[in-house]
Amino acid sequence: MYKTKSIRTLFIITSSSLVFLFIALAFSAWFSERRLFNATPLYALAEWPGHLPQKDIDEAYVWQQQEISGGIVYLYYYPLRLPETPPNSYCVGATFVAPDKSGSWRSQSGNKLGCWQVEAGFDRLTPSQITSGKVYPVSLPHHAPGTPSSFFMATVLPGGNITPLTVAYGLAQQGQRVRIQWADGLVTYAGIHNGTFIDANPTFAQVSSVDLIDENGRILASKTWPVMEEIK
Repeated sequence: MYKTKSIRTLFIITSSSLVFLFIALAFSAWFSERRLFNATPLYALAEWPGHLPQKDIDEAYVWQQQEISGGIVYLYYYPLRLPETPPNSYCVGATFVAPDKSGSWRSQSGNKLGCWQVEAGFDRLTPSQITSGKVYPVSLPHHAPGTPSSFFMATVLPGGNITPLTVAYGLAQQGQRVRIQWADGLVTYAGIHNGTFIDANPTFAQVSSVDLIDENGRILASKTWPVMEEIK
């Protein structure tokens, strides 16, 4: 009697597990079929965790891009159109995209440097407008407005949710290049192009500082971050 009851209980547990597995697989297949096929990497910017709305994909403007780990990191801006935001508002951010097994490009990680309102009469946001303080910070829910620090802004994009990656990027009105100090002791450099810089590291890493330097190696400005101790 006891043995029969145990077998029956085991059968019920196994059956329930199989039903749950079937539902999970069915939902995964249903979700995959409804995701858009992104034939080009730019269209993946409209996917979560990217921030660009699908309807504004053609209005995104790429300042810089870097190929790494089989994908591409984009540094770009796009129009911000929310009921609570003023007109002529734009956001600046970076997103890492990579192709999946089907050949469709997918967004893996992304964040914002900040959002700003451009004065009427300007049809394009420029890095110099931001770093010179000629635009107005826009406050968003759960996002503090970026405040220009004289002529230099820098931030870090943590790794992709699949591909190991860490990106340091930002804007600079002066200087020749930036020096990135990584927490593991690695030091890399990135040139400044059209007032922007970007440097991608194909690992999950921490950035301790980004220094803006001139042609003589003199530090013009710096941004530092606290380094978290690695949990062992």
